[in-house]
Amino acid sequence: MNILPSVRNTVQDNLFPFFEEIPEPLSEKKQQFIQAVTLMNPQKHMSNYKRKGNGRKPGDRVSLLKAFIAKAVYNTGTTEMLIENLHNYKNLRRLCGWEYSFQVPSASTFSRVFGQFSEDKPAVKIHEAMIEEYCGTRLAGHVSRDPAEIGAREKPAKKEHNDTRPKRKRGRPEKGEAVQPGPLKRLEIQPLRTPEENLADLPEVCDVGTEKDSKGHRTSWNGYKLHIDTIDGDIPVSAVLTSASLHDSRVAVPPAQMTAQRIVNLYDLTD
Repeated sequence: MNILPSVRNTVQDNLFPFFEEIPEPLSEKKQQFIQAVTLMNPQKHMSNYKRKGNGRKPGDRVSLLKAFIAKAVYNTGTTEMLIENLHNYKNLRRLCGWEYSFQVPSASTFSRVFGQFSEDKPAVKIHEAMIEEYCGTRLAGHVSRDPAEIGAREKPAKKEHNDTRPKRKRGRPEKGEAVQPGPLKRLEIQPLRTPEENLADLPEVCDVGTEKDSKGHRTSWNGYKLHIDTIDGDIPVSAVLTSASLHDSRVAVPPAQMTAQRIVNLYDLTD
Protein backbone atom coordinates (compact mmCIF):
# COMPACT_ATOMS: atom_id res chain seq x y z
CA MET A 1 0.00 0.00 0.00
CA ASN A 2 1.36 3.40 -0.97
CA ILE A 3 1.50 5.56 2.18
CA LEU A 4 2.24 9.24 1.70
CA PRO A 5 5.25 10.55 3.70
CA SER A 6 3.09 13.10 5.49
CA VAL A 7 0.73 10.34 6.64
CA ARG A 8 3.58 8.10 7.72
CA ASN A 9 5.14 10.90 9.76
CA THR A 10 1.89 11.36 11.69
CA VAL A 11 1.81 7.71 12.77
CA GLN A 12 5.45 7.50 13.83
CA ASP A 13 4.49 6.49 17.37
CA ASN A 14 2.90 3.34 15.96
CA LEU A 15 5.65 2.85 13.36
CA PHE A 16 8.57 2.52 15.80
CA PRO A 17 7.03 -0.35 17.85
CA PHE A 18 6.37 -2.10 14.53
CA PHE A 19 10.10 -2.18 13.77
CA GLU A 20 10.88 -3.38 17.29
CA GLU A 21 8.65 -6.43 16.73
CA ILE A 22 10.60 -7.52 13.63
CA PRO A 23 12.40 -10.83 14.34
CA GLU A 24 15.69 -9.36 13.14
CA PRO A 25 17.02 -7.14 15.99
CA LEU A 26 17.55 -3.48 15.30
CA SER A 27 21.16 -2.38 14.97
CA GLU A 28 22.68 0.00 17.50
CA LYS A 29 22.80 2.83 14.96
CA LYS A 30 19.16 2.33 14.03
CA GLN A 31 18.15 2.42 17.70
CA GLN A 32 20.11 5.68 18.11
CA PHE A 33 18.32 7.12 15.09
CA ILE A 34 14.90 6.15 16.47
CA GLN A 35 15.73 7.65 19.86
CA ALA A 36 16.98 10.89 18.28
CA VAL A 37 13.86 11.31 16.13
CA THR A 38 11.57 10.47 19.06
CA LEU A 39 13.21 13.07 21.30
CA MET A 40 13.33 15.75 18.59
CA ASN A 41 9.75 15.21 17.39
CA PRO A 42 10.49 17.12 14.14
CA GLN A 43 6.93 17.09 12.78
CA LYS A 44 5.93 19.37 15.67
CA HIS A 45 8.26 22.12 14.39
CA MET A 46 7.71 21.95 10.63
CA SER A 47 4.44 23.89 10.30
CA ASN A 48 6.23 26.70 8.41
CA TYR A 49 7.01 24.34 5.54
CA LYS A 50 3.46 23.53 4.51
CA ARG A 51 2.50 23.96 0.88
CA LYS A 52 1.33 27.48 0.01
CA GLY A 53 -0.52 28.39 -3.18
CA ASN A 54 -0.43 26.46 -6.43
CA GLY A 55 2.47 24.81 -8.20
CA ARG A 56 4.39 21.60 -7.77
CA LYS A 57 4.13 20.05 -4.33
CA PRO A 58 7.47 20.39 -2.49
CA GLY A 59 9.27 17.40 -1.00
CA ASP A 60 8.14 16.45 2.48
CA ARG A 61 10.32 18.50 4.83
CA VAL A 62 9.82 16.21 7.84
CA SER A 63 11.13 13.20 5.90
CA LEU A 64 14.05 15.23 4.57
CA LEU A 65 14.95 16.44 8.06
CA LYS A 66 14.85 12.86 9.33
CA ALA A 67 17.15 11.86 6.48
CA PHE A 68 19.66 14.52 7.57
CA ILE A 69 19.43 13.17 11.13
CA ALA A 70 20.17 9.70 9.77
CA LYS A 71 23.14 11.13 7.88
CA ALA A 72 24.57 12.44 11.16
CA VAL A 73 23.81 9.28 13.18
CA TYR A 74 25.34 6.97 10.57
CA ASN A 75 28.21 9.43 9.93
CA THR A 76 27.52 9.33 6.19
CA GLY A 77 30.15 11.31 4.31
CA THR A 78 28.16 12.66 1.35
CA THR A 79 24.56 13.19 0.30
CA GLU A 80 25.03 10.73 -2.56
CA MET A 81 25.95 8.02 -0.05
CA LEU A 82 22.89 8.92 2.04
CA ILE A 83 20.59 8.61 -0.98
CA GLU A 84 22.18 5.27 -1.87
CA ASN A 85 21.56 3.98 1.66
CA LEU A 86 17.93 5.13 1.51
CA HIS A 87 17.49 3.22 -1.75
CA ASN A 88 19.16 0.06 -0.45
CA TYR A 89 17.90 -0.19 3.14
CA LYS A 90 14.14 -0.50 3.33
CA ASN A 91 13.76 -0.09 7.09
CA LEU A 92 15.84 3.09 7.18
CA ARG A 93 13.84 4.50 4.28
CA ARG A 94 10.57 3.72 6.06
CA LEU A 95 11.79 5.31 9.28
CA CYS A 96 12.47 8.51 7.35
CA GLY A 97 8.95 8.38 5.88
CA TRP A 98 9.32 6.97 2.34
CA GLU A 99 7.64 3.68 1.49
CA TYR A 100 9.30 3.10 -1.90
CA SER A 101 12.74 3.92 -3.24
CA PHE A 102 11.36 6.07 -6.08
CA GLN A 103 9.92 8.44 -3.46
CA VAL A 104 13.41 9.36 -2.20
CA PRO A 105 14.22 12.88 -3.51
CA SER A 106 17.14 13.63 -5.80
CA ALA A 107 20.49 15.05 -4.72
CA SER A 108 19.51 18.51 -6.01
CA THR A 109 16.42 18.49 -3.76
CA PHE A 110 18.52 17.49 -0.76
CA SER A 111 20.97 20.29 -1.53
CA ARG A 112 18.22 22.90 -1.96
CA VAL A 113 16.44 21.88 1.26
CA PHE A 114 19.74 21.83 3.16
CA GLY A 115 20.29 25.45 2.13
CA GLN A 116 16.77 26.29 3.28
CA PHE A 117 17.34 24.58 6.62
CA SER A 118 20.64 26.45 7.01
CA GLU A 119 18.81 29.77 6.71
CA ASP A 120 15.72 28.89 8.78
CA LYS A 121 17.68 26.83 11.36
CA PRO A 122 14.90 24.44 12.41
CA ALA A 123 17.47 22.27 14.22
CA VAL A 124 18.34 25.22 16.49
CA LYS A 125 14.66 25.76 17.29
CA ILE A 126 14.12 22.07 17.98
CA HIS A 127 17.15 21.94 20.26
CA GLU A 128 16.00 25.03 22.16
CA ALA A 129 12.54 23.48 22.65
CA MET A 130 14.10 20.23 23.91
CA ILE A 131 16.27 22.06 26.46
CA GLU A 132 13.29 24.06 27.68
CA GLU A 133 11.16 20.93 28.05
CA TYR A 134 13.69 18.60 29.70
CA CYS A 135 16.13 20.95 31.49
CA GLY A 136 14.41 24.32 31.85
CA THR A 137 12.89 23.59 35.27
CA ARG A 138 15.99 21.98 36.78
CA LEU A 139 18.98 23.53 38.50
CA ALA A 140 22.23 22.67 36.71
CA GLY A 141 25.45 22.44 38.67
CA HIS A 142 28.19 23.17 36.14
CA VAL A 143 28.25 24.54 32.62
CA SER A 144 31.39 23.46 30.76
CA ARG A 145 32.30 25.61 27.74
CA ASP A 146 34.75 24.30 25.15
CA PRO A 147 35.14 24.43 21.33
CA ALA A 148 35.41 21.51 18.93
CA GLU A 149 37.22 21.49 15.61
CA ILE A 150 35.13 21.00 12.47
CA GLY A 151 37.07 20.29 9.32
CA ALA A 152 35.72 21.32 5.94
CA ARG A 153 36.67 20.82 2.31
CA GLU A 154 35.95 24.47 1.47
CA LYS A 155 38.61 26.91 0.38
CA PRO A 156 39.60 29.18 3.29
CA ALA A 157 38.42 32.77 2.95
CA LYS A 158 40.97 35.55 2.70
CA LYS A 159 41.60 37.64 5.77
CA GLU A 160 40.18 41.15 5.78
CA HIS A 161 41.90 43.74 7.95
CA ASN A 162 39.44 46.43 9.03
CA ASP A 163 41.67 48.32 11.44
CA THR A 164 40.87 52.00 10.77
CA ARG A 165 42.91 53.42 13.64
CA PRO A 166 45.51 56.02 12.57
CA LYS A 167 49.06 54.75 12.45
CA ARG A 168 51.51 56.17 14.98
CA LYS A 169 55.21 55.72 15.40
CA ARG A 170 56.43 52.88 17.54
CA GLY A 171 57.64 53.36 21.09
CA ARG A 172 56.61 55.41 24.06
CA PRO A 173 54.62 58.58 23.22
CA GLU A 174 56.43 61.87 23.65
CA LYS A 175 55.69 64.18 26.56
CA GLY A 176 52.47 66.06 25.92
CA GLU A 177 51.55 63.92 22.90
CA ALA A 178 47.85 63.10 22.79
CA VAL A 179 47.21 59.43 22.14
CA GLN A 180 43.92 58.72 20.42
CA PRO A 181 42.14 55.81 22.10
CA GLY A 182 41.28 52.92 19.80
CA PRO A 183 37.81 51.45 19.35
CA LEU A 184 36.44 49.15 22.01
CA LYS A 185 37.40 45.52 21.63
CA ARG A 186 34.84 42.79 21.03
CA LEU A 187 35.15 41.50 24.60
CA GLU A 188 34.43 44.98 25.96
CA ILE A 189 31.33 45.43 23.81
CA GLN A 190 29.73 41.99 24.16
CA PRO A 191 28.40 42.36 27.76
CA LEU A 192 26.54 45.51 26.65
CA ARG A 193 24.68 43.82 23.78
CA THR A 194 22.02 41.17 23.36
CA PRO A 195 22.90 37.57 22.39
CA GLU A 196 21.45 38.12 18.91
CA GLU A 197 23.68 41.19 18.35
CA ASN A 198 26.76 39.34 19.60
CA LEU A 199 26.08 36.31 17.40
CA ALA A 200 25.63 38.52 14.33
CA ASP A 201 29.07 40.05 14.99
CA LEU A 202 30.92 36.72 15.03
CA PRO A 203 32.59 35.58 11.77
CA GLU A 204 31.26 32.34 10.28
CA VAL A 205 33.36 31.97 7.12
CA CYS A 206 35.64 29.00 6.54
CA ASP A 207 39.28 29.74 7.35
CA VAL A 208 42.38 28.22 8.97
CA GLY A 209 42.46 27.48 12.69
CA THR A 210 45.50 26.63 14.82
CA GLU A 211 45.56 25.02 18.25
CA LYS A 212 48.20 23.71 20.64
CA ASP A 213 47.82 20.23 22.08
CA SER A 214 48.79 19.17 25.60
CA LYS A 215 52.41 18.67 24.49
CA GLY A 216 52.71 22.12 22.92
CA HIS A 217 52.53 20.92 19.33
CA ARG A 218 50.60 23.10 16.90
CA THR A 219 47.92 21.60 14.68
CA SER A 220 46.01 23.42 11.94
CA TRP A 221 42.81 22.68 10.04
CA ASN A 222 40.53 24.29 7.48
CA GLY A 223 36.96 24.81 8.60
CA TYR A 224 35.13 26.02 11.66
CA LYS A 225 34.79 25.82 15.44
CA LEU A 226 31.70 24.67 17.32
CA HIS A 227 31.60 26.27 20.78
CA ILE A 228 29.38 24.13 23.03
CA ASP A 229 27.96 24.67 26.51
CA THR A 230 27.24 21.35 28.26
CA ILE A 231 25.77 20.64 31.67
CA ASP A 232 26.12 17.61 33.93
CA GLY A 233 25.30 14.48 31.99
CA ASP A 234 26.99 15.78 28.81
CA ILE A 235 23.80 17.52 27.69
CA PRO A 236 24.51 20.34 25.20
CA VAL A 237 22.56 23.46 26.16
CA SER A 238 23.77 25.94 23.55
CA ALA A 239 26.15 25.95 20.60
CA VAL A 240 27.73 28.64 18.44
CA LEU A 241 29.43 28.02 15.09
CA THR A 242 32.29 30.38 14.17
CA SER A 243 35.33 30.59 11.92
CA ALA A 244 38.20 28.33 12.93
CA SER A 245 40.63 31.21 13.48
CA LEU A 246 38.48 33.05 16.04
CA HIS A 247 40.00 32.96 19.52
CA ASP A 248 37.97 31.07 22.13
CA SER A 249 37.80 34.09 24.47
CA ARG A 250 35.88 36.06 21.82
CA VAL A 251 33.08 33.49 21.97
CA ALA A 252 32.74 33.16 25.74
CA VAL A 253 30.01 35.75 26.29
CA PRO A 254 27.39 34.86 23.60
CA PRO A 255 27.00 31.18 24.64
CA ALA A 256 26.89 32.25 28.29
CA GLN A 257 24.04 34.63 27.47
CA MET A 258 22.17 31.95 25.51
CA THR A 259 22.62 29.39 28.28
CA ALA A 260 21.42 31.85 30.93
CA GLN A 261 18.19 32.31 28.96
CA ARG A 262 17.52 28.56 28.87
CA ILE A 263 18.62 27.16 32.26
CA VAL A 264 19.71 28.18 35.74
CA ASN A 265 23.19 26.99 36.74
CA LEU A 266 25.62 27.52 39.59
CA TYR A 267 29.05 27.67 37.92
CA ASP A 268 30.58 28.29 34.50
CA LEU A 269 33.78 26.50 33.54
CA THR A 270 35.50 27.80 30.39
CA ASP A 271 38.58 26.27 28.81
